[in-house]
Amino acid sequence: MTDFYNAFLVAKVLKLAPDHVTVFIVDGHPAGALDDTWSRLFGGMIRAGEITEAVTIQRMVWSTIGYDSMLNSHHLHQVPFLEEFRSFFLSRHSLHFNDALDCDNLTMSN
Repeated sequence: MTDFYNAFLVAKVLKLAPDHVTVFIVDGHPAGALDDTWSRLFGGMIRAGEITEAVTIQRMVWSTIGYDSMLNSHHLHQVPFLEEFRSFFLSRHSLHFNDALDCDNLTMSN
């Protein structure tokens, strides 16, 4: 989740539309279950280990890597854009939550 948040934060701060962001994975991990999530959240994903010929990247921005994320900075009183990230992540997975409580129909029991 920290990597997803870090990429979201870079796109947000630089005012990049997530659909126009391609995530470049540079670690040595093989393809896995989270690859679909990267493509769902952003415009796509490229794994460095899968590149077989020379590639020119016109513009590249490096984000904070992995666990060096504000999501892991538990001493912070507030994490920037956290609620917006939550909504972004859920909506990209077609999940929509309404946090409004309906207190007119509460039932209490012991």
